[in-house]
Amino acid sequence: MSAMPLTGGEMVVRALALHGTVRAFGIPGTHNLEIYRHLAAYGIAHVAPRHEQGAGYAADGYARVTGRPGVAITTTGPALLNIAAAVGQAYSDSVPLLVVSPGMPLRHPRQATGLLHEMRSQTESLRGVAAFSHRVSSVDEIGAAVARAFTLFTTERPRPVHIEIPLDLLESAESAAPLRLSPPVQPAAPRAEQLARAGEALRTASRPALVLGGGARGAASELCSLVEELAAPVVTTANGKGIVDESHPLSLGVSLHSPAVQKWLANCDVVLAVGTELAESDLWSEPVPLGGTLVRVDLDPAQMYAGIPAHIPLVGDAREVVSALLGACREGRSGSPAAPSLRLATGGGTAAGAHRAVELRLVRGDESGPDTDGTEGAEAVEDRRGAGLRAADGRRVVAGPGAVTTDGSAPEAGAEVVAEHGLGTAGADHEPGDVTAGQRMGVAEHRTGVAAVAELRAARDGETRERDARWLPYLHAIRSVLDSDAVITSDSAQCCYYGALPHLPIGPDARYLHPTGFGTLGYALPAAIGAKSAHPDRQVLALSGDGGLQFSIQELATAAQLRLPLPVVVFDNGGYGEIRDEMAARGDTPAAVDLAPVDLPGIARAYGGHGASATTPEALAAALTRAFATPGPTVITVPEETSR
Repeated sequence: MSAMPLTGGEMVVRALALHGTVRAFGIPGTHNLEIYRHLAAYGIAHVAPRHEQGAGYAADGYARVTGRPGVAITTTGPALLNIAAAVGQAYSDSVPLLVVSPGMPLRHPRQATGLLHEMRSQTESLRGVAAFSHRVSSVDEIGAAVARAFTLFTTERPRPVHIEIPLDLLESAESAAPLRLSPPVQPAAPRAEQLARAGEALRTASRPALVLGGGARGAASELCSLVEELAAPVVTTANGKGIVDESHPLSLGVSLHSPAVQKWLANCDVVLAVGTELAESDLWSEPVPLGGTLVRVDLDPAQMYAGIPAHIPLVGDAREVVSALLGACREGRSGSPAAPSLRLATGGGTAAGAHRAVELRLVRGDESGPDTDGTEGAEAVEDRRGAGLRAADGRRVVAGPGAVTTDGSAPEAGAEVVAEHGLGTAGADHEPGDVTAGQRMGVAEHRTGVAAVAELRAARDGETRERDARWLPYLHAIRSVLDSDAVITSDSAQCCYYGALPHLPIGPDARYLHPTGFGTLGYALPAAIGAKSAHPDRQVLALSGDGGLQFSIQELATAAQLRLPLPVVVFDNGGYGEIRDEMAARGDTPAAVDLAPVDLPGIARAYGGHGASATTPEALAAALTRAFATPGPTVITVPEETSR
């Protein structure tokens, strides 16, 4: 029995549906109509932005919040070039984005013939920004090309791909073999001896640290457990924001750019980096010279020797590898003699190890008994002091400046807070196995765990207090109206990378989508549309500057047509503030950076949305509350001169 003939247009839509695609973003054009003809029949909803770049950013935002590949459809020539910036951004941030476009006919000569939207080579143009660009040569090959794309998305470092279908194949009906489905492939896993080395390094470290990037997001729960197991401070990149709750007492949030944090990181004896390039776009500087052992976990083998080479490379799925490391560390704590730094017996041990052991107990809230070797270590000492380490309602109190209980709240009246370094209550009598004053001085030199985080947060904020002060009250107002699972999208704007990234705390249920690396402008609004189309019941907020918003301001029309409640907060500094500052720092006269005033709220109203201006944090909070309850986009401008 021969297969029923299908056009190339139907074949690609059928292949997309087979791989679970339920939504696509794009703009129909003369050459891609055969694709659009079949979308509805295969249950694929469609969002039509006003520019192909917006389609790419929307598909990117959709992919980031769903974990499923974003699909964008363009026509030939200029439309494909329009989406190239979004493809480059997805490549930089490891986002699974599939762009489907027509191409010149199969037997089109290399010499130009004057066809509509003709290019010398679309595939060569896209190869510079995508993982691959695949021009098919038959209708039958379309299924294999789509399966190839989805295999990359699920088994390798996810990056954007482009599939080009020649015009004549789109319209031509051919018999084809059954469609291929991307096969289930087990990701690479590190060797057992490498895992053992890494586990040993982590559980015997006296000054451990974790650095988390976007590739760590699938291991969020395991990483939080590992952070608490090690009592280790954790810092994230922009794409790793919120993997560990940024209100956690061991979290430094997005702080890799801070000189104080970089200096601290360089002095850690073991650094575990998960799913991050440790690149200039993360550090805002040259790679940090680490003085200790670097353990890297990544699905991409190339990352093991890129940027800062790994001493212990672990190539594999982040969740699987981190789970194995967590198990190794717990095994060492439960009785293995390979973890001396987690104890301080009466007869010896290190002060740094004692501090970590106490903080481990405080953060984790364990109720385990004495050490298995029969000695009374720091954990036993902490047990005896239990009343002094608990709030009145029984919640454990995490030590250090700004002490909190393990549920994140402040301790209630009557709770005794552990002294400065978490090693005892003020005025407590010295007991056998307790930490002496001399040992306490040694701990202070190392500053591990909660104490280090408190000091580093203060140092980070002190470095930029004058610059960042203009945004902080407004970011606090934004935070006050956000749900715990809100999605924030941002632009390459000062209010975002200086303001919101380090100063707008979120937890693992929320998401913060930022165009890192490639650093495009105009990302926030269309990415928010993609995220909101995926999760219409979640709060989605776009955060931008006036310069960046105008790269994609036409997408207000898309949000208005979809009736999406979508606040767009714009810090208006009258142009390109970062470039203005850089010119001034060079001693140059600023040029081409000051933009004429624009009534951005009025533009939103003209598109069918809403607009407001907020000159106080209270006004911003009120405007946001209304915007989240109002169908359509609401542009809320914050004149930056009022926020200085």
